[in-house]
Amino acid sequence: MKSPQEFAYVGVDPIIVTKDNRIILALRGEGAAIEINKWHIPGGLVKPGERIPVTLKRIAKEKTGLDIELWYKGDLTKSFIKMYDDPSRDPRFHDIALSFLCEVIGGSMQAGEKVAEVKAFDFESAKKLDMAIDHKEILLDAIARIEKNGPFSKKLT
Repeated sequence: MKSPQEFAYVGVDPIIVTKDNRIILALRGEGAAIEINKWHIPGGLVKPGERIPVTLKRIAKEKTGLDIELWYKGDLTKSFIKMYDDPSRDPRFHDIALSFLCEVIGGSMQAGEKVAEVKAFDFESAKKLDMAIDHKEILLDAIARIEKNGPFSKKLT
């Protein structure tokens, strides 16, 4: 059941893409609040006073061990995929998720906070996964955007 809220929370879902056009996803671990053992986009909530690019980097590092930056460096608008605001998207509370294309720039892939496993998937394999909450929709929107604009190595400027 959802907690009483006066306002919706804001969350971010970084679509983390590797140089070889694979998407990083995380398997929810025992510490996850809901849908344990389902794959998800390693996202989370924006902290008060935190800017979105900082949130994206923080969450990616905490959950995957990877260092990331926006797909279009420094440009939230160009890297933006879509907003997901269905009040029923998360059974715990109402949050509005913003998804952004991001690229790996360093770090080493390792399961972090509330995560059992982190793995890079090719697009076709990722599309077939059973995913938590509405993350399949977010994933499919991201893949469509990437495929429309060409592979990572040919991303538009």
